[in-house]
Amino acid sequence: MARRPRRVTQTIIDIRHAPLQGRDWAWIAALTALFIVAVFAVRGAIFAAFDPTDRDYLARRLELGRYRETDDVLWTYGRALSWRDKTADVVVLGSSAAREALPIELELQQQLNAAAGRPLRVAVLTSRDQTPGEMLVYLDALKLKPDATVIFILSPSRLFKRAPAATAVASSLIPLDFMSLADDLEQDVPALRQVSFVTRLAATGNALRLVLYRWLRLAPENWLRENVYGVTAPPRSPHLYRELPYGDAATQAAHHRLVVDTMAAARPADVRLNEELMMAAARRIRAAGGRIVVIDAPMIAGRDAAFYGAERWQAYRALITRLREETAALTPDINGAAALGVEDYYDSTHVGDSGRRKWSTAFLSVVGPLLRPPAGGS
Repeated sequence: MARRPRRVTQTIIDIRHAPLQGRDWAWIAALTALFIVAVFAVRGAIFAAFDPTDRDYLARRLELGRYRETDDVLWTYGRALSWRDKTADVVVLGSSAAREALPIELELQQQLNAAAGRPLRVAVLTSRDQTPGEMLVYLDALKLKPDATVIFILSPSRLFKRAPAATAVASSLIPLDFMSLADDLEQDVPALRQVSFVTRLAATGNALRLVLYRWLRLAPENWLRENVYGVTAPPRSPHLYRELPYGDAATQAAHHRLVVDTMAAARPADVRLNEELMMAAARRIRAAGGRIVVIDAPMIAGRDAAFYGAERWQAYRALITRLREETAALTPDINGAAALGVEDYYDSTHVGDSGRRKWSTAFLSVVGPLLRPPAGGS
């Protein structure tokens, strides 16, 4: 059967582009500036108010059961701000390797209380790939009490970390007060003088992007899940690897290559900057009247130089020696007491459940006595 022909009508569409007038651009600029000023003015309200004494924060940590890598640093910064008026006695800083090796915050606080023989308020501010500059930012945010003890859990991968000027103070976030903090630090950290105003402003924009991610993506999503669908997060641990079994040799070898390749990408200038930032953080703690404890992240005893490379390990040990000599940092050996084996790891740096039990037990037995009140004290 023959098809009937279709009638086609030609239409001309006239599209004209009218550029914005000068006053339009002025309004856009004014509204943008007003928004940024508003964000700075309510900086403390940007972040969720995590109560360190409330177990519900564990549910928030996973954002309803799902781990948000892009939000990890911002969340930790919010936690640091939440401690500003709560006077932490002990602050623990480190990367995810430290986080996986320790109990959750309230459990750690209870166990340290028992080991130290006195009540302590413990702030655990660990985050993924935490850099020395990021540690400095968290310390600045929480405002140390004079007699606080700060525990750094470090490894060579914290020193050999790429630290370009655009992210001089944190690996994935420079907080909204970075510009004033950087200006304040320029005397202690000469490398920060090379960071231009434009670069600092761009980094602040990155922080603002993460803030908007929390406001516009996470907050509405969580509200809908909880209030419309009635879905709540299980009260489970925020740790990533704890429930995973021992990683096989292939998993550990692949992760080890990743760690080594990441450290190899660090330039000498990056290493110097990270060392300067680490020393600046330590000096600030001492100036505030605090005490410093530096601990190696979980590693198998005797495998350190072979794992990280002899030169990198020596540079890292030189930093630890400098911290001990210049800031009176205590450097107890946890790994010797923990006696970890390959069967205690999920990958090459994160311990599994058995490794966490061994390492946290050694941590408490060594660090607990350091936190006891002095003889004759209260």
